[in-house]
Amino acid sequence: MITKDKLDRINELAKKKKEEGLTEEEQQERKALHEEYIGNVRNSLKAQLDSIKIVPAEEVEQVKPSKNGNNITKENIQDAVAQVSQFLPNENEELTDEEKERVAFISDKLGKEFRNQQISDEQLSQVLTGNPSNPTGQAGDEMLSRMNNSHKGLTDWALTFLKDENIKPSTILDIGCGGGAAIKNLHERYPKATIYGIDVSDLAIQKTIEFNQKGVTEDKVRVTKGSVENLPYGDDFFDLVVSIESYYFWPRFQNCLEQIKRVLKPNGTCMIVAELYGDLELTYKENLIAQKFNQNLLTKKEFKDSFEKAGFKNIRIYTEDNPNWICVEAQK
Repeated sequence: MITKDKLDRINELAKKKKEEGLTEEEQQERKALHEEYIGNVRNSLKAQLDSIKIVPAEEVEQVKPSKNGNNITKENIQDAVAQVSQFLPNENEELTDEEKERVAFISDKLGKEFRNQQISDEQLSQVLTGNPSNPTGQAGDEMLSRMNNSHKGLTDWALTFLKDENIKPSTILDIGCGGGAAIKNLHERYPKATIYGIDVSDLAIQKTIEFNQKGVTEDKVRVTKGSVENLPYGDDFFDLVVSIESYYFWPRFQNCLEQIKRVLKPNGTCMIVAELYGDLELTYKENLIAQKFNQNLLTKKEFKDSFEKAGFKNIRIYTEDNPNWICVEAQK
C-alpha cells in the first residue's frame, strides 16, 4: 500500500537527486519505492478491469446501456488506462503535490469501485441462487434479510403519498410480503389496522411471521401462503392493497390486477411500488436477473392502460430518478 508518507519520500528523493545526487543506498530505496508505487497503481487498475464482464460484439445489441451511463467498452477501458497512465512517473520525474493528490485519489477510487463490484457480484449470486420470485434455502433467507434493509427507502418514499392524501385504512393487504419489513412499516404507521400478508414462498411466510412476531401475537398481522392470481379473500374486503417489488413476477398482470380490484372496498386504494420498470435502460446485471426469472417490466403507459382496463380510477404514477423508483396508485 502506497501511503502519503511513501509518496512524500519518493518526492523528497527525486528532488535531492536533481539538486545534489543520491547515495547508493538512497538510489536503491528510491528504486524500491518507485517499483512499489507503480505496482500498487497497476494492481488496483487490474483488479478493477478484471471485474468487468466483456460482452462479445455480437451480443452488444442485446444488453441495454447502464442506467448511470457507465457502459463498458474497449474505448472506456483505454480511456481509464490513459487517465491513470498519465500520472505514472518515470525514473527521472518528480511528483508535484497536485499529482500526488491526483494519484492517491485515483488509487483510492479504483480500490473502492473494485470492492463495490465484489459486493455487487455477491448480491447477484445471492439473487440468482435464492430466487426472488420464490425464495428458498440459505441464499433465499439471506436475500430476504437484505431486502428488508434495501427496500426500506423505497417503501418509505411510496407511503408518503398515502400520508399526503390522508388515507387511514383499517384493513391492509401486502402482496409478496417477502421478509416482512413492509408489513412492519405499515403496522407502525397504522397501529389500529389489521394487516394481511400473502406470498407464494414458505420461507417468506416464515420470515414475515418472525419479523412481525409482536403484531402476529396481537392478531394485528395475519400471513397466508397464496398467489395474487387467486387471492383467498372475500370481495370488498381491504381499504388498501400494496405490493413492494413483486409485480415483475406476477404470472398474468392483468388478471392479478382484477383480483386486487375484487378484494378492494369501493374507493379503496391499490399501490404498486418497484425499483424497475419498462421505461428504464437496465444494467447488464439487471438484464441477467430479468431474463432468468422472466420478469415482466411494464412501462408507465402499460401500467396506466392496465389499470384503466381493470376499471380503476384516479390513476397516479410517481417516479423518482437516481434511484429509479416508481409508484402506481389508483382507486377502485
